[in-house]
Formats: sequence, structure tokens, C-alpha cells
Amino acid sequence: MVADSFMNQRLLVCCLNIQEARNSVVVSQLINICSNNLIKSFVDPLYNRSNLTFCGLKDEIVSLVDQISDVALENIDVNSPDRVTDSTMHHHIGIIDNIPVHPLHNTTVEDAAETAISVSDTLISKGIPTLLYGAADKELGRSLVQVRKSTSFFQRGQTSDNGQITGHPRLGTSVVGAVPYVLSFNMVINTGDIDRIVPLIPGIRSKRYGVQVMPYKNVFQGENVVEIACNLTQPCSLKGGSEKRIMAVSQNLKFACNIGTMFSPSTSLIDRLKHARTCGFDALEVAFPYTWSLDEWQEALAAHPMQVVLINTPLGPNKEPGLAACQNKQSEFLAGIEKGVEYCNALRCSQLHIMAGNEPHYEGQKTMFLTQMRKSSDVLKKWGIVGLIETISPGVIPGYFLNDPRETLNLVADIACDNIGFQFDVFHFSMLGESDDQIATLFNETNLKHIKHVQVAQTPKRNEVNAEGGIDYRRIFKHMISKNYSGFVGLEYKPADLSDMPCSKATLKFLSEF
Repeated sequence: MVADSFMNQRLLVCCLNIQEARNSVVVSQLINICSNNLIKSFVDPLYNRSNLTFCGLKDEIVSLVDQISDVALENIDVNSPDRVTDSTMHHHIGIIDNIPVHPLHNTTVEDAAETAISVSDTLISKGIPTLLYGAADKELGRSLVQVRKSTSFFQRGQTSDNGQITGHPRLGTSVVGAVPYVLSFNMVINTGDIDRIVPLIPGIRSKRYGVQVMPYKNVFQGENVVEIACNLTQPCSLKGGSEKRIMAVSQNLKFACNIGTMFSPSTSLIDRLKHARTCGFDALEVAFPYTWSLDEWQEALAAHPMQVVLINTPLGPNKEPGLAACQNKQSEFLAGIEKGVEYCNALRCSQLHIMAGNEPHYEGQKTMFLTQMRKSSDVLKKWGIVGLIETISPGVIPGYFLNDPRETLNLVADIACDNIGFQFDVFHFSMLGESDDQIATLFNETNLKHIKHVQVAQTPKRNEVNAEGGIDYRRIFKHMISKNYSGFVGLEYKPADLSDMPCSKATLKFLSEF
């Protein structure tokens, strides 16, 4: 949904929070429901919580929540043992935990309240009880915090009984409200000493812009991080503020540090995560996590919490770059898938790049590849993992089976499994001779439904995206934003100067534009 086309209409915005971020198939369904109205999606597997921010007219908001609740009813259970005992999950009293509705343009808080009450009525009709807050709570006008304090929200191990009313057996209770628009963000500080952070709070608060802050210890990975949760209650009071500005704030790309390519081989895993966090990254990708044991991964992630967004299947027994298109290797291929699943589950990673291999062409190779991919889809679906395939240029892996982006996209369509997608690697496309215009053309609305992950590096030396080379990344990134791409962008480059690993100040400044 383009902001300009709505400026003459009565617009509302809804920032729906739902307790699901680890089952990527379900998350994709939820995002697709909102695709035409989506401003921003934020998926946080560490807390197992996603936020969908979408705008529209009253009826559109109600309809989208209705569709989202249908998907939740079919796929999620608040009382499943893994959820009840998981101490890393965000506090909640229901799966669709909080549904705030805000006035955005040509609307008032009362309009938002009317919409919120309609949302509540829709959920109640499905047997999902609701609690109202803000302007939607006509009787008491309670705040969100007041409503939550009346329930079991601030307790761990919640059940469908929220302490005030009996919730739906699968989805618990939803909280629905109407309040002025608020921009929420967290400041993450690498310290376990909250007492050092509290004195900073007065300097962060702002009456002029309505900055509210509340420090709390990071509960998902132990003792080394403090987060300062901030609400910007008057975003339009910023210089140049407008509804368009609110939307623009939300349309940023999400970058993931590739801890394989961006560091020297001698750098330890824990130091790679430490340096990545220092540079401001909270997400990582890595081709071959198998270099380190799961114990080493757990130790590193406990010390420096990061979201793992992509790993590859392991190399074949003879160091083959994948086996999906190889004949007489079916058992070895499935063993590699199982190993990938083991690491995905341990690292809470929801995407697995399935490597195809570079075996010389043989009759029936395409059929073999499609069969292997569909088998892997069945395995991955049990764990909520999305499998990805990628075009790789011959200069990197000679003879790789997937060597043309259009053919690879066609293969994704031929596989026809909703948990198999396309890994869009701009570097490889450019090395194959694709111009910036052609790359932008490939990143279109039709292909976007298949594009689950993007990787970038500058040609020809695979250095930083802001280095001199054959790709205008400022143009590519702006194009991606214009298409409302909501996945991660993996920085799969090799620093030109290893003293800058993983990211020089110039590169960080460049990335901050997007």
C-alpha cells in the first residue's frame, strides 16, 4: 500500500502483536494476509513474537484481524507444552496478545475506538474473549498497563485462564485498544548491570516529543544485556513530521551480519558475535555453522544474543557444494537436511539454504532436483523451517546446477511448496552479467512472493556494498524498500581491510541510510 494513494482517505493504523515467530510458514501466511496494507513486519524468534503494522480504512483493519485470527486458530495453541515452559517468550495472556488501533490521517481517537470495538466483536464471535483499553474501554478508560496488571500478563507460564476471564482454549485472551499513534523501539546495551543504566533515563526522556522509557533486563539470554524500551508518543511533533514520515520510519531494511565472510578464519565464534553486536547487528547469517559445536553456539549466543536468520545445508561427504541435484546421493542428501534441521532447531533459525551441487549434467537431473526438494519440504515443514534455493555464479562455484536467476525462480514455482523460497543474491546476478536495471526488474511484485532472503556484496571482489564496483547499491536498496521487502538482507561480503571487520564506519554510515 503506497502512502500517497491514501492521503485523502480516513486512515487508521494497527500494530498487531502475535505470539509466533519461530514457525516461518505461519509467519509468512500472516505477512501475506497484510501484504497490500503492510507498513512493517518485525519477527523476533528469540521472544517468539511478531509485530504486523498495517494501515487502512476501518473495514480493512477489521477484516485483516479477522483473517489473522483464522490462521492463528488453525496453527497455534497458547497451551502447548513448549510454549507454557518456555521462559524466553514475551509475556502474554493470549496468542494475538495486543491489538492497538491508532488514528493516522483524517481520523480521531474516537474513530480508532470504534474500529477497536468492531475488532473485539469479531474476535468474540470466534470464541476469543477480549479486554479493552484506552478510548475503546468506554466504561473505565483503563490504560494497557492497567488492563495487563489485572491479568496474569506479568507472570511466567501463562495459560488460557488469564486471571480475570477464561480465555479461548487455544488462543487465550486478546487485548484490544485505541490510543494515539506511538512509535516503539528498544535500545540494547551490552551490560548486565541495570544499575548503571537507570541514571541515563532522565537524559533520554523528552516531554517535547513524548519519549517514555522503562528499563528492564533482557530475559531471553541471561545477564549480559539491558534493554531500554522507549515509546515515542508524539512522532508527528518531530521536524517535518507527517503521516508520510511515520510510514517512512517503518520502511527500513533489516541487515544481517554474515559471520562467515566478514571475519578472518582465525576469529573465534564468540568474538565474531561480540564484534557484530558492537557494530549494532542483532541478526546473523552463516553458511556453515557446523564449524562449531552446538555447545559453542549456545555459549556464544548466551554471551552475545543474536537472531540466526539463515544457514546452509552441510557440504556433501566429498565436499560437494550440495547434493539436491546429484544422482545416487539421495540418502546423503536427506542426511544433510536432517543435520541442517538439527542446527536450525538448536539455533532457532527458520531458514535453510538447500545447496544443489555441481554434478555434471545428466538426463533427468531436473526431475531429480524437484523430487529431492519436495522431499526436503516435507521434512522442513514438520519443524516450521523454510528451505531456500539460490543462483550461484560460475566464478564462485563452477558448474553449479542453479546458474540462472530466472530459471531458479521458475524451479521454485515448479516445486510448488509453500515452504520453499528463493534466495536473491545480488552479487551473483551481477557476476552473471545482469545490470542494475535487470536486477531491479527481477525484484518485482510477482517474484517477491518467492523471495525470502537477500544477500549482497560488491562486484567483482565481493567487498563492502559501499565500495567501488559494478553495483549501485543505493539504488538497489531504495528499490527494495519501494517494494516493501520485509525479509533480511545478508551482508555476505569480505572486508577489503580485515582491520575493519566486520564493518567499517563508512559502511555502517552507508547502511544507516536504509
